[in-house]
Amino acid sequence: MLDLPYDLLEVAVTGESPRTAPPLPVPGAPDPDLVDDALAALLGSARPVILAGRGAVASGARDDILRLARAIDAPVMTTLLAKDLFAGEPENLGVHGSLSHAVAIEELGRVDCMLVVGAALSSFTTDNTALLAGKFVIQVDDRSGAFGRFAPVDLPIPGDAAGVVRALCERLAEAEAPAPSGRRVAQLADAVQGLETKGYRSISGGGTVDMRDAMVRLAEVLPQGTQVVTDVGRFSFAAWKYLPVDPGRFTVPGAFGSIGLGIATAVGAAAGRRDVPTVCVAGDGGAMMGLVEVSTAVRHRLPLVLVVLDDHCYGAEYLKLESLGLATAHSEVEWPGFAGTARALGARAVMVREVDEFAQVAELLDEGAYPLVIEVKADPARRRPEVAAVAGHAR
Repeated sequence: MLDLPYDLLEVAVTGESPRTAPPLPVPGAPDPDLVDDALAALLGSARPVILAGRGAVASGARDDILRLARAIDAPVMTTLLAKDLFAGEPENLGVHGSLSHAVAIEELGRVDCMLVVGAALSSFTTDNTALLAGKFVIQVDDRSGAFGRFAPVDLPIPGDAAGVVRALCERLAEAEAPAPSGRRVAQLADAVQGLETKGYRSISGGGTVDMRDAMVRLAEVLPQGTQVVTDVGRFSFAAWKYLPVDPGRFTVPGAFGSIGLGIATAVGAAAGRRDVPTVCVAGDGGAMMGLVEVSTAVRHRLPLVLVVLDDHCYGAEYLKLESLGLATAHSEVEWPGFAGTARALGARAVMVREVDEFAQVAELLDEGAYPLVIEVKADPARRRPEVAAVAGHAR
């Protein structure tokens, strides 16, 4: 969106056209020589991995990627925006990067070749390229400007994600390469199964809910096919790790690190698709920047569910102050009640202070009580509430 002063709308402007245009998608079948080079690298590596991004989701490359992964005994991973693309499959190692679980992190240290399909290799995915070190990187993308934009690659392959992966599968079949043992993926799948169910120690209790518990319980009550939008902030790691999504219906409007865009984005998503609910997960700081858009959802009777994870602070600033040994009180804010404010705007609303109170959320969702705002009280210090209270009195 470009916001212009009103008087400029009446002014005629002359000038040169832009000298560069966005690169067009690469048409046609992939270069067969590049396909052969990619296969040689994958078959010649000891521990390859396939990384899929949003481009793989958009092109419908999921099944072809799994077919290739099984043909070379390789695990699969995704970027955040393609999260859960391979959910339930034994090859799945989850999200690539800081959201990875322990088994995936250990395996990433051993990987020597990466086939990157429809992913931009941004700093968020690669930890500022640190996760690419020592690996032969093959990147498939239908945008010629994608190669080398964020990270150097060894073998760029222009083309549609699904088309290139399908060509790799077909060429591999022609070569009649010996079938892999499958031991590597089987061992990784067993290790993933051995992880703790939650993977964390809950701090719910005493009037506050662990954000991770909130996302696990929310996942249990949301209808199938729900669209998911998350704002950004410290809270978002709980949503990204513990709230399952349909990768084709998942949006994170935080590319510039700007909080507060989630609610408005979710309102737009709900308006564009009314046959399923749209859930927005936001922190309290970001929610205060966009809460007025609940009124828009009310006026248009949109199937919106807003979940505010309220720990009474700006989370990123809380962490920075804490790490510097400074008073975290400078980041803490007593907001107006989100549930009460939502009711004043015409929405249904509930407050959740205990995990079991998500039962009332399930009832409201069954009723189709939209728009619905769920205010979840959380502990800013991520400790048990009684410990946090003692620390608060000591300041």
